[in-house]
Amino acid sequence: LEDQITTITIRLSDDSPAQRGTNLHVARGTCSPNGTMLAWAEGTQIVLCSANPLRVKGVLRGSANRVTSVAFSPDSRRLASASVDGTVTVWDVLKQCPERVLPKYPAPLNSVVYSGDGTRLAAAAYYDKTVAVWDLEADGLLNRLVGHVGEVESVAFSGDGRRLISGATDGVRIWDLRRAKELACLLALNQGEGWCAVTPEGYYNCSLGAAAAVAWRLGPHVLPFDQFEAKYCRPDLVRKALAGEDISSAPLLDGSQIPPNLKFVE
Repeated sequence: LEDQITTITIRLSDDSPAQRGTNLHVARGTCSPNGTMLAWAEGTQIVLCSANPLRVKGVLRGSANRVTSVAFSPDSRRLASASVDGTVTVWDVLKQCPERVLPKYPAPLNSVVYSGDGTRLAAAAYYDKTVAVWDLEADGLLNRLVGHVGEVESVAFSGDGRRLISGATDGVRIWDLRRAKELACLLALNQGEGWCAVTPEGYYNCSLGAAAAVAWRLGPHVLPFDQFEAKYCRPDLVRKALAGEDISSAPLLDGSQIPPNLKFVE
């Protein structure tokens, strides 16, 4: 997510059409891949600015509701914007006009991002706790990824476009986009000093000391994390899951099958 500038403050020149002669607080700003342009959302408008020198080049108007995030396409020729009404608009940067509006998503959106080849867009639906993926070639919704139990705050494609990473208040999840399947959930423990990776099937791998921060819940009972270490601590299967291999039918070390319907709770 390094191309996303979550919050910056700049001072525009007095001839700025956005906000004359004042300090402007900018949310969800981004820089074009070719390094020549900046863009940020300001209410229902989007401001385009040259990077060097820093000068406003235009203001994109037409969004009916507040814009929460913007992202340049890999070739820097287009800009995608996500809004609180579930709308994603693709803008022509040179002409400074809407090129198309994607099928509306039934939840507020934030953190929009392009895939590396520019053929897909993804956006986090914060309150819906889902991730939306659109196919720009088919002009339709490709996936609705469900699995987070916390608010989704950010999304990013892997370099090869085969995976999507979503960050939320309940951890980071890695998705296989071809199968629209969650591969694993990554949790930071003890203020980042420890970690745990868990697959949807229940296998896990973790750092030393993770047992002090995590427990198993079986119905109303809370059990020590390390009580199931012999059965479910399987770094080998976690690696296979992250590589995209199907581990759903893998037996436990004692020959029994893994428990179904693992659910993360806050």
